[in-house]
Amino acid sequence: MAHDHHHHEHGESCDHHDHHHHEPVAEQQTGEAEKAVGKALTFIFTAMRFFMLVLLFFVIRSGYFTVESGQQVITFKFKEIMLHDGEGFIKDEGSVHLILPKPFGEVLKFSSAHTPQLVSSSSFWPSGVGQALGASAQAGDSTADLMMGNDGYVLTADQYLYHVKGHLTYRVVNPVRYYKSFYSTKLDEEEGDKRAQEVLRNIIDRTLTFQSSMWSVDKAHYVSQNEFMQICLDSIRKEVSTLNLGIECDRFDIKPEDRKPIAQLSGSFAGVSRSITSANKAVSKAQEEKAKIISQARQDAYSSEKDAEVFKSRLISQLKNRSEKFSAFLSVYDKKNPEKSLLPLYMTSLSQSLQKVENKFIISGTDNPNNQIRIKLSPFADEEKQEGK
Repeated sequence: MAHDHHHHEHGESCDHHDHHHHEPVAEQQTGEAEKAVGKALTFIFTAMRFFMLVLLFFVIRSGYFTVESGQQVITFKFKEIMLHDGEGFIKDEGSVHLILPKPFGEVLKFSSAHTPQLVSSSSFWPSGVGQALGASAQAGDSTADLMMGNDGYVLTADQYLYHVKGHLTYRVVNPVRYYKSFYSTKLDEEEGDKRAQEVLRNIIDRTLTFQSSMWSVDKAHYVSQNEFMQICLDSIRKEVSTLNLGIECDRFDIKPEDRKPIAQLSGSFAGVSRSITSANKAVSKAQEEKAKIISQARQDAYSSEKDAEVFKSRLISQLKNRSEKFSAFLSVYDKKNPEKSLLPLYMTSLSQSLQKVENKFIISGTDNPNNQIRIKLSPFADEEKQEGK
């Protein structure tokens, strides 16, 4: 019993010793696991913070935008147009702005108000045909059938069928009106511009159809082309303004190569065109001759005017000299004794006259030349003159 009791005590002592021996190992393993979990959580949280910072950077960065050169923009906040200085669009090129990131905020770009754009209509042009009045016109009128289903044309006031292309130059001056007129909620810039050009093309077609019916083909496309294009432009501007599309139309052009008669009349029109060209050349030549004649007449008139001024100056000078001489005579003239004043004057005039005469003679007082006696006062004057030479 004592042995068993001792053995029992010894067993308990061993168990107690083993228990104390395994307890530090478990605690060490638990501590290492906690450290590993802590490191993992620290890494995860650090990575999440870094990811959130990067995400925040890109979110903020996506909200900044710059209005580039040649652009104007509309900004949206929750699908509503934002106001900038009382306007629904920004036109200050180079300016930087901040909006909410997508999808809460969006930017829609347009061409600036001073950037011209071009839209053309070929609805009244034949299919697969190039320049106007080419080699086919020189060959005469075509005998082919008119393909009314394929070839487009306008009908003029004098009942001619005529091919024509129109080109409209325009600018977007109010992006808000432009957006509301042509864009859907999708904010597709390319699709919106296509709709705008299609609407403008329809307006060009209506204008050409109506105005062509009011003008003769000769006046619209050969004599008064500029006036016809201006009338078309005024009509297009009026319709665009009525529709309030946010567009300003600058010019409407029909180039020389974008007008021609139908093939069945091209030869006849070519002949008329040549006749008009010849007539214009004759008129130009006549105008040149007219200009030359007017220029020569002006030169002659100027020369005559100068001659008249010279003659006038000489005449005035002569009259002035005579006036001075007469005034000098009046100052010495004695009314009570006229001979006393006239005799010196007579002698002075005679002396001046004789100085201008080379051969001087004294002639007797008879009127009969056969009985006159002539005495030369300077008989050796001619000899002295010859010796002087």
